[in-house]
Amino acid sequence: MTAPALAMPLGQRSWRYHFGALVNQHAGVKFTRGGRDLSRVTSFRTRVVVDRNVMLLVATLRDELGFKIEKPDSLDPRHIHAWARWINQQREQRLRQPATLAGYATAIRQLCRWAGKPSLLAVLDRHLAPDATARALITDRDKTFEGNGVDVSDALLRIWELEPWVAMAVLAQHGFGLRRRESVCLAPERDIRAEEGFLRVKVGAKGGRPRPVPLNGEDLLAIARQLLDYVRWRNLATGRPVRAHSTLAPPGQPLKSALNRYSNVLSAAGFTRSAAGVTGHGLRAGYVCRRLQEMGITPVVKGGTGRHGDPDQDRIAHLLVSESVGHSRRSVIGAYAGSPGVRARVLASEYLRGQGLLLPGADPRTVELNAARITDYLAAQRHTVQVSHALPVQTGFTKGENHDV
Repeated sequence: MTAPALAMPLGQRSWRYHFGALVNQHAGVKFTRGGRDLSRVTSFRTRVVVDRNVMLLVATLRDELGFKIEKPDSLDPRHIHAWARWINQQREQRLRQPATLAGYATAIRQLCRWAGKPSLLAVLDRHLAPDATARALITDRDKTFEGNGVDVSDALLRIWELEPWVAMAVLAQHGFGLRRRESVCLAPERDIRAEEGFLRVKVGAKGGRPRPVPLNGEDLLAIARQLLDYVRWRNLATGRPVRAHSTLAPPGQPLKSALNRYSNVLSAAGFTRSAAGVTGHGLRAGYVCRRLQEMGITPVVKGGTGRHGDPDQDRIAHLLVSESVGHSRRSVIGAYAGSPGVRARVLASEYLRGQGLLLPGADPRTVELNAARITDYLAAQRHTVQVSHALPVQTGFTKGENHDV
């Protein structure tokens, strides 16, 4: 967060001071349609992201777009229009991802509200291109390790050779669907409640929202024992006492350093989207898919319908799985396992990949190109792809060609 320059003389306070003070004043609580909700506090990470986005936007306005604005009170339609054009340009030239641009648009809206100028929101909505910040929140691609031909056991061995504690964090993600930060902060002695039948996720949880993860079955209990044994072995081997708060990350290592080490090790082991088609987050997708299958639902990305025969059981299963990975809406499951609404895209993807008409690789650019090819195919098929088969059509491109569609 930007620290307020309290000792700075009034005449020397820069634009960073004025905009930083506005962020510090308002970013600590959530803003709803009814206004500021003082009962709902934002996470520290959210405040940092908002501060970073605001500073980048104002710096862009001053250095690239030619508006030497100093204070939030000076915001007017010209500035909002310039920001909207800049976001549209970033999207058109593919310089930034839609999710990043959506964060910028949110920061602009927050600035308008915080500065007491909500009428400027209409300017942003009028000039911002509809697809500039559009994100695909429902996947039509299997993001799991196994779905990309990566054996989790082999992956753990490769990671163990580079950094044992990171391998244990990955194992925790695989077994319990944890986020990266949650797995790094996991303290087995403190968080594993085997007698009570669950693992407690609290420290490192997104938004500080704790949750229990069920320890169903011998496989998950075995993983829990491995995590406990690892921390005990490591602490004894290094002459440290085994404490309840001993995390998978090494004692004394700062959280930021541990998170960076986790990411660097996975990258060094080859588990990146461009190299293997997977990231550590794919372990959460694998967990979601397995949980759904245990409840009688075959996920769309695994070739199923994504539905349970009993609508009530379907609703309950999706809610339970959603809550076990730290969400409260059943619709979020679509980001991990697909949804019935993208069934046609999954079938089209399988057909085109089988014909060699999709490009290899899983980097963002390749994913975007393949998504466009699937869209063109479905348009040519007039959305008549069936569950049992897909009829070939003239696609307008050939195998292996990297067309910019």
